[in-house]
Amino acid sequence: LPEWCRFVKGVVDSEDLPLSISREKPQDTALVSKMRRALTRKIISHLSKMMKKDPEKYKDEFYKEYNFFLKEGICQDFESQQPLSKLLYFETSKGMAGELSSLDEYVSRCPPEQNDIYYLFAPSRELALQSPYMETFLKSKREVIFIYTAIDDFVMANMKAFEGRNFLSADRSELGLQDSDDTKKDEEDGSSDESSNEAKGLTSSQASDFCAWFQTTLASKVSKCKTTNRL
Repeated sequence: LPEWCRFVKGVVDSEDLPLSISREKPQDTALVSKMRRALTRKIISHLSKMMKKDPEKYKDEFYKEYNFFLKEGICQDFESQQPLSKLLYFETSKGMAGELSSLDEYVSRCPPEQNDIYYLFAPSRELALQSPYMETFLKSKREVIFIYTAIDDFVMANMKAFEGRNFLSADRSELGLQDSDDTKKDEEDGSSDESSNEAKGLTSSQASDFCAWFQTTLASKVSKCKTTNRL
């Protein structure tokens, strides 16, 4: 079995497995590889059935104890990466503390125009919700997955995509999120006063002037300056 399956113990009865004279290792490595793939699929299929049959028991009993092995498998076993990703659970910004959602459940709640899966790495849920990076997501009513350990961050980097949606960290400056429906409505109605215009930030010319001044003033410390509308 793959290394991430080391928590599984069992016996395989096979008439097709020839042994060497010393009876210590198999001769037919191709057959062993085929068996390894078949057994791995069986294990993932069993866990998937367990998850669908009784999700609460799966989360409280199995996932709580063995989630590290599944995440290790995603980082090491690329052939099983996609089926393993369906077995993962995470906290999200729309759930309560301790409430877990699968990636399938997250995707099912995404608006049709959302093409990415957003996540935020933070020490705790409280700090994640207080993060300035969450402002634009709360404004646009986008759900964010919260991860709290380095292995989770590594998992997101290795998966890259799920069901055609890319994983994007919430702290990336180039994220282009649409404004909330209320903001769009205000813009369509033209109901924006002077204070709301100021709240939107600098104009493009003001931003260019500021960046030029910033680079000149701190030339010894700053090599490049650019603006973002994230905050």
